[in-house]
Amino acid sequence: MPTYLTYFASILLITLATVEKYYGICHPFQHRLVTGKSRTVRIIAISWVFGSVLSGLVVLRYAKVEKYCMVYPDEENYTDLPKRIELCVPINDTLLVFSEAVSVIPFFSALVGNVYMYGRIIYALSHRNVTDNTEDSFQLMQRQVRNQVARILIINGIVFFCCQFPYRLLSINVFVQEATGVGFLSMVQYGVLAVIARGLVLINSLANPFVYFLSSANYRQGFREAYCCKRKQKSREMTQTSTFCMSTRPEGKPNDTKL
Repeated sequence: MPTYLTYFASILLITLATVEKYYGICHPFQHRLVTGKSRTVRIIAISWVFGSVLSGLVVLRYAKVEKYCMVYPDEENYTDLPKRIELCVPINDTLLVFSEAVSVIPFFSALVGNVYMYGRIIYALSHRNVTDNTEDSFQLMQRQVRNQVARILIINGIVFFCCQFPYRLLSINVFVQEATGVGFLSMVQYGVLAVIARGLVLINSLANPFVYFLSSANYRQGFREAYCCKRKQKSREMTQTSTFCMSTRPEGKPNDTKL
């Protein structure tokens, strides 16, 4: 369940963040009337609550435990393998179809909604860049920061949906196969796509820092400053340590040689 909880919460958080940026750019006056810290807290709480509900519905596919006795060839290689295994399976095929639908519908609904809002945001930003020529330096800086945040948000959303899309194709295949008896992927295709999908899901979990680094000049500058300062600090500490060791080393005394 934790895997599905974080999955649905991520979809909802990305979508709600896009909604906030959409209203902030396309409807700024209405957005200023409702924005605030308490609203942000409510949005985050709603994302996790709905994520919990949806993940609870999806795990119905694992609601029943079945036990199987395993029969292996009478060879030494199989002596250490378990003689009995237990699998979590759905109570019936209807629940399996339902759980697959629950995992697919929110994803594609969020995908369509985000694509629409991304298009409106890009159009509003490009239109504003062309027509607004009366800004002072402070307003120009604010607009550049806002545009940069919007670009990072859009890139993050695109990366997220692209990395999750192959996994949703697997869910659609299972849904179609259980509903009609025939899937659109063969066993070999399903296996290959499953490996690719798992790899992309893992990539998605660490992609954000790279997205920030590639799409934000401020982030790159901050990274360079932090890295350079760390190197300078380490070099300074090594220099101070060397100086301290030299200053505390006992001075050599001449040997008292008796003639």
